[in-house]
Amino acid sequence: MLNKKGYSLIELLVGLAIIGLIFGLSLSFYKNNNKNNFIDEDAYLLKTNIIKIENMTYSGQSNTKFSENNNYGIYFNINNNTNKYFLYKDLNLDNHYSANEVFETVETNNSVINSLYSGSSMDLLFKSNGDIFLNGIKTSLTNINISLMYNNVIKSVYLNSLTKTINIQ
Repeated sequence: MLNKKGYSLIELLVGLAIIGLIFGLSLSFYKNNNKNNFIDEDAYLLKTNIIKIENMTYSGQSNTKFSENNNYGIYFNINNNTNKYFLYKDLNLDNHYSANEVFETVETNNSVINSLYSGSSMDLLFKSNGDIFLNGIKTSLTNINISLMYNNVIKSVYLNSLTKTINIQ
Protein backbone atom coordinates (compact mmCIF):
# COMPACT_ATOMS: atom_id res chain seq x y z
CA MET A 1 0.00 0.00 0.00
CA LEU A 2 1.28 3.39 -0.99
CA ASN A 3 1.61 6.08 1.61
CA LYS A 4 0.12 9.10 -0.15
CA LYS A 5 1.44 12.55 0.88
CA GLY A 6 0.00 15.35 -1.26
CA TYR A 7 -2.17 15.68 -4.34
CA SER A 8 -1.83 14.14 -7.74
CA LEU A 9 -1.38 16.30 -10.85
CA ILE A 10 -4.95 15.59 -11.96
CA GLU A 11 -6.36 16.73 -8.61
CA LEU A 12 -4.40 19.98 -8.83
CA LEU A 13 -5.57 20.62 -12.41
CA VAL A 14 -9.21 19.99 -11.48
CA GLY A 15 -8.87 22.41 -8.53
CA LEU A 16 -7.32 25.09 -10.75
CA ALA A 17 -10.05 24.62 -13.36
CA ILE A 18 -12.76 25.13 -10.73
CA ILE A 19 -11.03 28.27 -9.41
CA GLY A 20 -10.65 29.60 -12.97
CA LEU A 21 -14.32 28.96 -13.73
CA ILE A 22 -15.44 30.78 -10.58
CA PHE A 23 -13.14 33.70 -11.38
CA GLY A 24 -14.38 33.93 -14.98
CA LEU A 25 -18.03 33.95 -13.94
CA SER A 26 -17.47 36.56 -11.26
CA LEU A 27 -15.55 38.79 -13.69
CA SER A 28 -18.36 38.70 -16.28
CA PHE A 29 -20.91 39.49 -13.56
CA TYR A 30 -18.75 42.42 -12.42
CA LYS A 31 -18.50 43.85 -15.96
CA ASN A 32 -22.26 43.63 -16.54
CA ASN A 33 -23.02 45.14 -13.15
CA ASN A 34 -20.52 47.93 -13.76
CA LYS A 35 -22.38 49.01 -16.95
CA ASN A 36 -25.49 49.58 -14.89
CA ASN A 37 -23.55 51.46 -12.21
CA PHE A 38 -22.06 53.84 -14.78
CA ILE A 39 -25.38 54.72 -16.37
CA ASP A 40 -27.14 54.99 -12.99
CA GLU A 41 -24.48 57.45 -11.84
CA ASP A 42 -24.88 59.54 -14.99
CA ALA A 43 -28.68 59.55 -14.71
CA TYR A 44 -28.50 60.73 -11.09
CA LEU A 45 -25.98 63.41 -12.11
CA LEU A 46 -28.43 64.66 -14.75
CA LYS A 47 -31.31 64.62 -12.26
CA THR A 48 -29.19 66.56 -9.76
CA ASN A 49 -28.31 69.17 -12.37
CA ILE A 50 -31.95 69.62 -13.37
CA ILE A 51 -32.80 70.16 -9.69
CA LYS A 52 -29.88 72.59 -9.39
CA ILE A 53 -31.15 74.64 -12.35
CA GLU A 54 -34.70 74.64 -10.97
CA ASN A 55 -33.49 75.76 -7.56
CA MET A 56 -31.36 78.54 -9.02
CA THR A 57 -34.34 79.74 -11.06
CA TYR A 58 -36.98 79.66 -8.36
CA SER A 59 -34.81 80.78 -5.45
CA GLY A 60 -33.73 83.98 -7.17
CA GLN A 61 -30.07 82.97 -6.84
CA SER A 62 -27.86 85.04 -9.09
CA ASN A 63 -24.44 84.21 -10.39
CA THR A 64 -22.22 87.30 -10.13
CA LYS A 65 -21.02 86.90 -13.73
CA PHE A 66 -24.50 87.49 -15.11
CA SER A 67 -27.34 89.99 -15.05
CA GLU A 68 -30.13 89.88 -12.51
CA ASN A 69 -32.68 87.75 -14.39
CA ASN A 70 -33.22 84.26 -13.04
CA ASN A 71 -33.96 82.14 -16.09
CA TYR A 72 -31.70 79.10 -16.16
CA GLY A 73 -31.56 76.17 -18.54
CA ILE A 74 -29.84 73.02 -19.75
CA TYR A 75 -28.75 72.50 -23.34
CA PHE A 76 -28.24 69.04 -24.87
CA ASN A 77 -26.72 68.37 -28.29
CA ILE A 78 -26.45 64.81 -29.65
CA ASN A 79 -25.01 65.57 -33.09
CA ASN A 80 -21.63 64.02 -32.27
CA ASN A 81 -22.61 61.34 -29.72
CA THR A 82 -21.43 63.73 -27.07
CA ASN A 83 -21.32 63.01 -23.39
CA LYS A 84 -21.56 66.72 -22.48
CA TYR A 85 -24.40 69.06 -21.70
CA PHE A 86 -24.39 72.70 -20.68
CA LEU A 87 -25.94 74.63 -17.81
CA TYR A 88 -26.65 78.22 -18.79
CA LYS A 89 -28.33 81.43 -17.73
CA ASP A 90 -30.55 83.13 -20.33
CA LEU A 91 -28.68 86.44 -20.40
CA ASN A 92 -30.47 88.06 -23.32
CA LEU A 93 -33.92 86.77 -22.28
CA ASP A 94 -34.59 85.19 -25.68
CA ASN A 95 -35.61 81.81 -24.15
CA HIS A 96 -32.79 80.08 -26.08
CA TYR A 97 -29.34 78.70 -25.37
CA SER A 98 -26.34 80.70 -26.58
CA ALA A 99 -22.74 79.54 -26.17
CA ASN A 100 -21.77 82.73 -24.30
CA GLU A 101 -24.40 82.04 -21.61
CA VAL A 102 -22.84 78.78 -20.33
CA PHE A 103 -21.67 78.83 -16.74
CA GLU A 104 -21.00 75.10 -16.38
CA THR A 105 -20.21 72.25 -18.76
CA VAL A 106 -21.17 68.84 -17.40
CA GLU A 107 -19.48 65.75 -18.76
CA THR A 108 -21.01 62.37 -18.03
CA ASN A 109 -18.67 59.58 -16.99
CA ASN A 110 -19.53 57.18 -19.79
CA SER A 111 -23.05 57.72 -21.08
CA VAL A 112 -24.07 59.65 -24.15
CA ILE A 113 -27.26 61.63 -24.53
CA ASN A 114 -29.23 59.23 -26.70
CA SER A 115 -32.63 60.55 -27.73
CA LEU A 116 -34.40 63.87 -27.42
CA TYR A 117 -37.84 65.04 -28.49
CA SER A 118 -36.78 67.45 -31.17
CA GLY A 119 -34.04 65.62 -33.03
CA SER A 120 -30.44 66.48 -32.40
CA SER A 121 -30.64 69.12 -29.68
CA MET A 122 -32.83 70.19 -26.81
CA ASP A 123 -32.88 73.43 -24.89
CA LEU A 124 -34.74 73.15 -21.58
CA LEU A 125 -35.27 76.54 -19.88
CA PHE A 126 -36.84 77.21 -16.50
CA LYS A 127 -38.31 80.69 -16.06
CA SER A 128 -38.73 82.37 -12.70
CA ASN A 129 -42.51 82.64 -13.24
CA GLY A 130 -42.75 78.80 -13.26
CA ASP A 131 -42.93 78.29 -17.02
CA ILE A 132 -40.76 75.71 -18.76
CA PHE A 133 -39.59 76.39 -22.30
CA LEU A 134 -38.52 73.62 -24.66
CA ASN A 135 -36.42 74.86 -27.59
CA GLY A 136 -37.62 78.43 -27.06
CA ILE A 137 -41.33 77.64 -26.87
CA LYS A 138 -43.41 77.36 -23.72
CA THR A 139 -44.00 73.65 -23.42
CA SER A 140 -47.40 72.02 -23.22
CA LEU A 141 -45.79 68.60 -22.72
CA THR A 142 -46.49 67.04 -19.37
CA ASN A 143 -43.48 64.71 -19.44
CA ILE A 144 -40.11 65.63 -20.86
CA ASN A 145 -37.82 62.64 -21.48
CA ILE A 146 -34.02 62.70 -21.69
CA SER A 147 -32.38 59.33 -22.41
CA LEU A 148 -28.83 58.26 -21.65
CA MET A 149 -27.16 55.25 -23.25
CA TYR A 150 -24.07 53.27 -22.30
CA ASN A 151 -23.20 49.92 -23.95
CA ASN A 152 -26.79 49.37 -25.12
CA VAL A 153 -28.21 50.05 -21.65
CA ILE A 154 -30.66 52.96 -21.66
CA LYS A 155 -31.81 55.06 -18.70
CA SER A 156 -34.43 57.77 -19.05
CA VAL A 157 -34.84 60.84 -16.90
CA TYR A 158 -38.43 62.13 -16.91
CA LEU A 159 -39.37 65.66 -15.87
CA ASN A 160 -43.05 66.27 -15.20
CA SER A 161 -43.60 69.90 -16.16
CA LEU A 162 -46.78 70.22 -14.09
CA THR A 163 -45.60 68.80 -10.79
CA LYS A 164 -41.87 69.53 -11.36
CA THR A 165 -41.01 65.97 -10.28
CA ILE A 166 -38.08 64.09 -11.79
CA ASN A 167 -38.00 60.31 -12.13
CA ILE A 168 -35.37 57.91 -13.44
CA GLN A 169 -36.36 54.69 -15.20
